[in-house]
Amino acid sequence: MSINKDDLKTVLSLVKIDENGVVYKRGKFVELFSKLHTNYVISKNNGSLYNDYQQIHQDMWKMETVFSKIVWENKLWKQNTLDDGAWIEFAQIDIDYFHVVFRSCFDHIASAISDLPSSHSCPKSFNKLQKWILKPDNFKRIDENISSLIKTCNWFNEIKDIRDLTVHEDGSTLVFLEKTSDKILFQTYGNWKERISISKIMYNQNVVIFDLYAGLYYSYLLVFLEKLSEIIDSSLGLKAHGKDPRSSHTGLFFIIKWVNELLLL
Repeated sequence: MSINKDDLKTVLSLVKIDENGVVYKRGKFVELFSKLHTNYVISKNNGSLYNDYQQIHQDMWKMETVFSKIVWENKLWKQNTLDDGAWIEFAQIDIDYFHVVFRSCFDHIASAISDLPSSHSCPKSFNKLQKWILKPDNFKRIDENISSLIKTCNWFNEIKDIRDLTVHEDGSTLVFLEKTSDKILFQTYGNWKERISISKIMYNQNVVIFDLYAGLYYSYLLVFLEKLSEIIDSSLGLKAHGKDPRSSHTGLFFIIKWVNELLLL
């Protein structure tokens, strides 16, 4: 899989550190979430869509928390404060949880799309939605710009397959003990075979660098949400009640770091 560096550059334009050292994200996704919140508080309109965006925002927050947590645990392990067994167990759960939340986020995205006034009985599972819009009669049952955007999201299946493997099938995640590396190293296996192989973010032929892996897919998700939110905002025409809304989380510091590393590849 090639790396979309345009998306990575977009992420660096959205995720910033202010003069007080607070790291935050801004943009169309955060703006629409803010508008939906204010609109619901004032008029109780678009309640279902607001709830969907609240869930999406929470999923993003959970992933950002995973980034902070796993880096902190890695630091403790390298300082010999955390033993090898604890590091492997904790990091494995963090990585699996990242995939679970990522997958959940896309079902909340599908639910948001289904709650739009322009949508008509579309699935609330993103996996089913992708297949549903391939039918000619269904493509125009939702905003055609959204249908086209969904069709470009082929990388979703890469995350979905890993999540399904570890949650529903025989898959397992292994974290590697390599203190000489400054990276977090893992691989997911199914039937004793490596299931992740993205040449530019591998530590070696068999081992994945989680820092770059998480940074890449989180970036793709954020850019997807930017494009989707711009389409939805344009169709709803909600009034803004404030300027430059932001969403802050310390985990975003690592997104800046990891995206900059990805851009050097």
